[in-house]
Amino acid sequence: MVRKEDHKKLLLASVPANFRPQLKKAISIAERNYTHVIRLSGESLLDHVLRSARYYADLRIDFNGVVATLLHHRLPAEEYKNKDVFNEDILQLLQTVELVFSNARKESVDTRVIYKYILSFKDDIRVALLKLAEKFDNAKTID
Repeated sequence: MVRKEDHKKLLLASVPANFRPQLKKAISIAERNYTHVIRLSGESLLDHVLRSARYYADLRIDFNGVVATLLHHRLPAEEYKNKDVFNEDILQLLQTVELVFSNARKESVDTRVIYKYILSFKDDIRVALLKLAEKFDNAKTID
C-alpha cells in the first residue's frame, strides 16, 4: 500500500518543476479539508484526491486540471480566496464540475440532466477527464 507521503511525492513529480510551488499549496488545502473526511472504504478523501489528481496529471493535458482534480470536492468558501492556488480557469473548471455533477447525484436523474452533462463536455473536455480520473480511482479501490 502506498503511503500518503508517497502519493504527494508522485503527484509533485508528475508536473513540471515550475508548477510545484502552486501544487504544494493546493495539496496543503486538500490536507486541511479532506484528511478527516472518511470514505466508505475507510480511507481518507485525501488519499482518493491525491491518486485521482495523479491519474489526471499522467494525461499531461494541463496543470489547472490537475489542481481542479485535487480540489474538486467541496471546500469552504474562504479557501477559494487563495490566489496563489486558484486562478479564473481553475475556478471555472470547479464551478462547471459542481454544476454538472450536483444534478447527477439526485436519485431520479432525467434525460435533460444527462443531456446537459454531455453538452458540458463540448466546452471543456477537462470536466469529463477529471471525473474519469476520479472514477478510475474508485474502480481501482472498490474492494
